[in-house]
Amino acid sequence: MDFVTILIFFGFLILVLYETKEKILGIFFFISIAMASQVIGIYLFQHVFPSQRSIVTLFLFDISIAGIWVGIRIYKLLFSKKPPLPKTESENTKLTFPISFRWLMVFVFVLIIILFYSFVDYYIPLLTANSQIAKLQFAAGRGIYMRLFKTFIPITAMFILAHILAQKPTMNKKFLGITAIIILIILSFFTAYKAWPAYVLILMFLYYYYTKKHTNPYYFLTTILFSIITALGITYFAYRTNIGNTSLLLLGRMTQNQVLPVIKCVEIAERDGFRMGSTFTNDIQYLLGTLRIGERPDKVFAVELYDRLYGSNPNNFTAPPGLVGELFVNFGFIGLFLFSLVFGFFVYILHRKTIYSESIQSKIYLLYLLYTALFMVFGGTVIGTLEDLGISMLLFIIVWNIYLTVVRLIDTTTVLSTLSNE
Repeated sequence: MDFVTILIFFGFLILVLYETKEKILGIFFFISIAMASQVIGIYLFQHVFPSQRSIVTLFLFDISIAGIWVGIRIYKLLFSKKPPLPKTESENTKLTFPISFRWLMVFVFVLIIILFYSFVDYYIPLLTANSQIAKLQFAAGRGIYMRLFKTFIPITAMFILAHILAQKPTMNKKFLGITAIIILIILSFFTAYKAWPAYVLILMFLYYYYTKKHTNPYYFLTTILFSIITALGITYFAYRTNIGNTSLLLLGRMTQNQVLPVIKCVEIAERDGFRMGSTFTNDIQYLLGTLRIGERPDKVFAVELYDRLYGSNPNNFTAPPGLVGELFVNFGFIGLFLFSLVFGFFVYILHRKTIYSESIQSKIYLLYLLYTALFMVFGGTVIGTLEDLGISMLLFIIVWNIYLTVVRLIDTTTVLSTLSNE
């Protein structure tokens, strides 16, 4: 039965990739990989929970991937007349940069200084004895800087990559750009949030893949996979764990962390009934309570899930169930299918808009929204992801536009001064 359920999942996964074959290594490829890793993880860790519950959990992913496929099909039926893909790179993007490379490097330099400052008089979580607790303490003590790590690093890295991929960039531009990207990734790596460097690399690949038309993407994808594997190896010592006297690598730990909350959601639904959207309203009330609007609940759903999984939780660790687990525990099988359909429909809209976007800045913002969708599937709760990444993106847009305004004023003043001297 397990094997049949897994075959059904991969059958629909192939259908999703076929429907998005115009950019087969785009966002749906990574969403599929994220869901497939969870399915494989459920199969590997099925001994932890009753077999019947594992089968039900596997079936949830069948329903979700089927819903995503139906959402894509509905979009294509409603909007069957679609423009052809751009024939040349120049048609795909006008390569109009909102800022010069020189001013972008100034922005990056200031960003790096601020991020380095976040470690001053504190510590680097990855290098501490208990990095899991250290990263939460770091986040609590340096909350505003976490917004910079989550949003400013990946978006800024994409802007740098856009300049590097421009026509005939100089060697100095390539060297400075690549060096800046490496520094930004290392800084995010030191926070001990093990997925963040991988997400930065994935976003950079997506920008490259959605922008370049005639370049083979597999070399870049291979580089990303090699970098991720290297990062996993380096952090093995910080995150090794034991289950059944078997020492697991970080990849196994990450799989476990994503799988067990989903299976626990099935158990909660069996014992207590469906929540009917209460996890969403609870997380919204918690957010409003943090902003001193109304009474704040004791904990968000991801913390409650960790409590149910591991018992004592004085540090408020979270165990986010991802999109599939949270939709099921709230609305059951039918709700999971319908919301997955809506998810697939709107993500495919963003996917298409990213392909045809003619502005580098718009393409980068659209890719960040797609990244939010991927994060929602694999790394968080629905409201938590929208709140966390949404506020972070809004903060970036405000700071970025203020910086652009200042730069334009300086450039205008310089030009006027030069003209007056002549």
